[in-house]
Amino acid sequence: METNHELRIAGHPAAEWRILLIEDAPTLQIATRSLLEGEGFQVDVAGNGLDGLALASQWQPDLVLLDLGLPDIDGTDVCERIRATSETFIIMLTGRSDDESRLGGLEIGADAYLTKPFDKRELLLTIEILLRRASPQGGLPDLVELGPLSINRPARTVAVNGTDIHLTKIEFKLLERLVASHDQAVTRAELMTSLWGPDWVGDDHVISVHMANLRKKIDHDGTGLVETIRGIGYRLRLK
Repeated sequence: METNHELRIAGHPAAEWRILLIEDAPTLQIATRSLLEGEGFQVDVAGNGLDGLALASQWQPDLVLLDLGLPDIDGTDVCERIRATSETFIIMLTGRSDDESRLGGLEIGADAYLTKPFDKRELLLTIEILLRRASPQGGLPDLVELGPLSINRPARTVAVNGTDIHLTKIEFKLLERLVASHDQAVTRAELMTSLWGPDWVGDDHVISVHMANLRKKIDHDGTGLVETIRGIGYRLRLK
């Protein structure tokens, strides 16, 4: 991380990035807000899920820090409702450390998952990695027609055999990376680097979850577009 007041992410100063914290514990609210504002971020705070949903809609944050244990509605419900209308990055904050909870959070649209108590450096690094996530895959035209796939990159829309498919940010970037190397396998490490850069601190289970979600969406009609190459990664298979 860069020093306070000099932090720039993806070419933008921290002050241009909005972070919404949805957390009901006052002590953690104060500490986290102080940490983030100390780095220069714009920060707003909601103490429950309903207020958080309202702020997410009105304020349009670039990233949401979401506690799962909220007093009114479960954080997973908040995540699903935000993800239904927004592509903002979501980091889940929770005391639930088991793999089932972590993978469940990723499956419903979270981008990362931190277990309380978390190290402040880990939180800042995770935020920075997400916000400076690699730009869309270079070398591809804006409009891609490849087999049954139709991709409009500026509009971030995808159709399979003429049927529109809604993809999350991560799913869209995964598809772009596969399209860029459609006749060759892409390793899991290459996918992680493409999505989050070489400094990503997560494990490759994240790729498995998001790739499974992508496959469900674009293979819904049995086209089998995504092929798993055992021990290596994935390949786009076009008939």
